Parts: sequence; C-alpha cells; structure tokens
Amino acid sequence: MFIHRLLVVREDQNRVRLTSIHCNPSNSNEFCVSGHSSYVRVYDRRSVSKPLYQLWSNKYNMDEFLCIETAMYNHNGTEILTLYKSDGILSNKILLFDKSTWSCEGSWKHIYERPRFHGRKHLCVVITVLGINFFGPNSEYIMSGSNCGDIFIYDKNTEDVVQWLSLYDQFMSRRDYEVFYFIHLIKNFFFAVYVA
Repeated sequence: MFIHRLLVVREDQNRVRLTSIHCNPSNSNEFCVSGHSSYVRVYDRRSVSKPLYQLWSNKYNMDEFLCIETAMYNHNGTEILTLYKSDGILSNKILLFDKSTWSCEGSWKHIYERPRFHGRKHLCVVITVLGINFFGPNSEYIMSGSNCGDIFIYDKNTEDVVQWLSLYDQFMSRRDYEVFYFIHLIKNFFFAVYVA
C-alpha cells in the first residue's frame, strides 16, 4: 500500500504530535491541524511548506498549554473552534477564531468559560472539558461536555450558557469519553430536527 506524506508539522525543529485535523467545508484545499503546540495551523494542501495562518491567543501565557486537543471549522469555514488543554486542568479554554482576524497575530473572537456552580446538586470539584462542537444549522451555538456529565450550550456571540444539560444521574458517572460521543450524537439529532 502506498502512503503519501502530505505534511510534517514542526516547531523549533521538533515534530509536533497532532491531535486533530479538519477540512474547511467551503474550500476543499484548506485544512487546519492542532496538536501538542500552542498554535492551530491553517494550510492550503497545494502548498504545505508553510502555513497560511497560525492561530493563538495573546490573552494567556501559551507556554502553559500542553496541546490544542481539537480544532474545527464551522458550517461555512469562516471560524475555527479550539479546545486548549493544559497541565492545570482548570486552565482548559475554548477559543473561537474568526477568519477576518486570522492574519492578526494573537487575535481571537470569543473565549467560552465554564459557568459558575452555585447551589449545584452534584458539585464537580474539577471540571474538564472533554469535547466541543458547533451546534445549529448555521453554527449559532457552541457545545461542550465535561467530566461531570454536563453538557453546556453557549450562545456563540454573547458567550452566555443558554442550556445546561446534566447527565450525571443517567449514565455519565463512569465514563468520561461518552460525553464526547454524546455531543456529536445530540448535534446530529438536533440538526436533523432543524432541517425537517
């Protein structure tokens, strides 16, 4: 079997272990990659010697982040949603980058913080974001799941939590990774409802 190596991502002459790759739904030549680096890199597959853009936030010390676990385009390829993971679990960040500002170094559009948990029935001491995704036919919302079995739906523009689904009592108390799959399942379900 013949395998063609399209690209090796390097940072300071070291290979970057990749954790995600996502293709732009509006431009089949463009894709983004993320991994054990503080940057999301956007490439054109016709010329991969150098990224078109490198995305990061100048609000935080990016050296504290171990990797960008996920980077994905919205429905029309004008935004990239990212999940930054760090050694300090409470430092995980969900950042949204807008294509109109990609050429501006360190520029980002929104940061989605986890909500405050006052009076919570099942208080989770450490909240780890396990998965993220766009939600809605025009990517109007951002979804994230936590290790507590909660799913948060944020309004993309206001950054407010508009829906908080708690699945802890139902099936989430044992397996963290199920939140990630549930987010994709519920996204596809509601998208089918919107279309119908």
